[in-house]
Amino acid sequence: MGIFDFIKESKSYEKLCEILSCTNKKISLTGITSSCAAGIVSAISNENNLTYNGKCVYIAGNALFATKIADDLKFFMQNTEDILILSPYEYMLYDVETKSSELSAQRVDVLYKLLKGNWKILVTTPAAVAQWFPNPEYIRTSAIQLKTGDITEIEDLAKKLASIRYIRLSEIDGKGQFAVRGDIVDIFPYGAENPVRVEFFDNEIDSIRIFDIISQRTVEKTEDVLILPDNETYIWNWEHADRVRHDILRELELLNLKENSSLFKRVNSDVDKMLPRNIFQGYDRYLPYILNNEYTLFDYTGKCNVFLEDLNEFRDTINSTKDDYVRICETIQETIGILGKTYDIVMSSEQAEDLCEKASCNIIYVDKFLSDRKNCEILQFPCRSTDPFGGNLQMLLDSV
Repeated sequence: MGIFDFIKESKSYEKLCEILSCTNKKISLTGITSSCAAGIVSAISNENNLTYNGKCVYIAGNALFATKIADDLKFFMQNTEDILILSPYEYMLYDVETKSSELSAQRVDVLYKLLKGNWKILVTTPAAVAQWFPNPEYIRTSAIQLKTGDITEIEDLAKKLASIRYIRLSEIDGKGQFAVRGDIVDIFPYGAENPVRVEFFDNEIDSIRIFDIISQRTVEKTEDVLILPDNETYIWNWEHADRVRHDILRELELLNLKENSSLFKRVNSDVDKMLPRNIFQGYDRYLPYILNNEYTLFDYTGKCNVFLEDLNEFRDTINSTKDDYVRICETIQETIGILGKTYDIVMSSEQAEDLCEKASCNIIYVDKFLSDRKNCEILQFPCRSTDPFGGNLQMLLDSV
């Protein structure tokens, strides 16, 4: 008997599946551990007869809890690639360039997989849910998918790579670079461990090989490769740039500033830099104008079951995150000035909570302690933690 057989024999689980076969329901799973929640979510994600095929978003209380639940989910899931983890975007409001391009690239990869439907469970945090996201179409259309047998001109491929900020060199030595040598194009995708070598026969892709950048030896052959940009918050095209410039200058005009004021001069200088895929110091201060505070995480996941762990922690984490950014905005306001919309770079906890309820197929509250929520179906599960078994599923099964 497998682990899911134990879970599915539970009357509470049967009741949960019955409820989740409908939509717009609220359920409270009370008195359960993180490990137990992971087992339930894993089982639900493998139910094909539920609404929206059992896809689940699990919002952990904070980043630490997200790491724990992700580890627990990997304990239960046979294919760990079905689990995606989305960290919050790192805003940098000061005039410095210290953000992690690796983290940004990981987020783009996760967002693309969400759009393609290549997932069953998404683990994220309140801070990530409370952020605004780019138009999903920008992420979808920026992807470059190469397959053996594809017909494309090498220079057309080079232009596409350059359009998503890949740098053309005579020889690559790091991520985000590509090189063209005759009928060979070497590309080092963001987020990849090794670069790829694409060999052409005339205008047809003849082979794609992953190779070691030091030894230049082939690691393995592959039939396809996905190449994504390193950032989700670019100004993606000239139409987008024109709209952003217009919105910023309109707000600046409403402030009635003198032309020699520092804020007036700096904002006008920054507006001149608002070009497709151009990042500059202080860029993130304009994200509410660039993203237009329009799209959310659920524009990427679509309708699904949302597991919300520890509602009080959810609210506290978002309130704390928003307070931190407000303090940063106030500090910048006192020194060089800032536009008002920058204060709205993240949602309030009320907005985020309302979003989860309205955008979800069903919302399931995960409560460690007995909770009495209004308009909620309350279910209790007998639980055991996976921690003592050190990742050995058979030991857990033998002990039940």
